[in-house]
Amino acid sequence: MKRGDNRFIFTYLSFSERETRDFAKKISKYIPFGSIVVLVGDLGLGKTEFVRGVVENFSNSAEVSSPSYVLENVYFFKDSEGKEKSIHHWDLYRMSEDYDEGEILDLLGDKTKITFIEWGDKISWVEKLADIKIKLTRLEPENKENEGHRKLEIEVNKETIFFNNLYSLLNDNQCFPNFFIEESTSF
Repeated sequence: MKRGDNRFIFTYLSFSERETRDFAKKISKYIPFGSIVVLVGDLGLGKTEFVRGVVENFSNSAEVSSPSYVLENVYFFKDSEGKEKSIHHWDLYRMSEDYDEGEILDLLGDKTKITFIEWGDKISWVEKLADIKIKLTRLEPENKENEGHRKLEIEVNKETIFFNNLYSLLNDNQCFPNFFIEESTSF
């Protein structure tokens, strides 16, 4: 994670896969192109579901699947001005610390792409590239009634446009009543 003294954690409590997807769809409007977003969390916590929501925001026709075996899925679409853009969705679950960085580094700063990397915390140099880090955890206690309940912690630098946009969403409690903020210097 690009470190600094101005880290904030936004927290969202999701009570279903659909809520996770809807939340991702809503906030994806504010993620700047060129960003690298690292998704952290155990198996089955909604990392791919989060990306599905983001892709739905930009392209209703794309079928989103986990890139576990192919390493990367790319979803292309045209923005409102007709310019081609893309969402890159990586899964590094099967990779080790010595994974060749070339392919990911080629995406840095490309203002036509947003890159989501599941399991980015498995490789330290990938986590350090992140502009945004999203940690998904299961809400306890785990039982049949709250099986799909998740906590999403979104770490971001408060000096970014993305921070300002997320902060403004806090005022829209009807849209996301389970959304709040915590100031932090580490995740």
